[in-house]
Amino acid sequence: MTFRKLVKDLTPPVLLRIKRRLMPSGQESDKERSLRLSHERLNQGVRGNVLRLRPGIDLRMHPEAIAAAKHFCYMSPAMVEEMDSFLALTADKRRFLDIGSLHGIFSLAFAAAHPEGQVLAIDASPIAFSKLLYNIHANRFANIQIVECAVSDAPGILRMHYEWEHAVSAGTQDDAPDVMGVEKRTGDDLCESHDFIPDAIKIDVEGHEMKVLRGLSNVLSRNRPLVFLEIHPRRLIEDGDSIAAVAAYFFDKEYRAQGSVGRSMSRFEIENLQRDERVVFVP
Repeated sequence: MTFRKLVKDLTPPVLLRIKRRLMPSGQESDKERSLRLSHERLNQGVRGNVLRLRPGIDLRMHPEAIAAAKHFCYMSPAMVEEMDSFLALTADKRRFLDIGSLHGIFSLAFAAAHPEGQVLAIDASPIAFSKLLYNIHANRFANIQIVECAVSDAPGILRMHYEWEHAVSAGTQDDAPDVMGVEKRTGDDLCESHDFIPDAIKIDVEGHEMKVLRGLSNVLSRNRPLVFLEIHPRRLIEDGDSIAAVAAYFFDKEYRAQGSVGRSMSRFEIENLQRDERVVFVP
């Protein structure tokens, strides 16, 4: 293993995405400074392991989960826009399916903003799942159900490896020391077994997104929920799929696509993405 690959494997994927979006100088931009100052004002007087994500949304967080969550507050302008877009677009939603929830920042935000709503949060990583569980109990959210498993196109066992706290299937090598077998289920089965009909879905599964979508065909066809999808072009290929298949899946179902800030995206643009991108598919 090269040193470069070792550093990459030990760096949280969320931080790798942020690095690609930073200014070349690495210095704080005017936008970043403005966001940081606004966040500091908003969190004045907040004590302990509490993060005021947005006005009216105070979240108790596992100490090791706060740093990653702050990227949605000020540390990454793109991720701040992503969270703002998520909260705005789900304002009228009531049932949120979070696939690849990690520490659960989107689930927690939705549950806090919709006390009458319901969340089904799923993650395959035992390390991340323990912090997800902590965060839910710390906030006393009774409206979040959680499941520890992988989501795919068929039931069985999925071979995965760790990258930071993420459990990743794309690029898993059989002889890697950290390979593990994880139970996998389809999204259709999970929704049926939990009597859950989502009107909003977030999918962030590090390249396994096409297989997750195939396993959600019934839910998407019948219920036509809003879908927030993190597309990983390189990892999709490693997992035996393609961006073209993802684009065809949604456009054939008569969904339209937009970026997190509401900019319309064409099928051609999605098929030619070169970097990880969060795309919102609207029925």
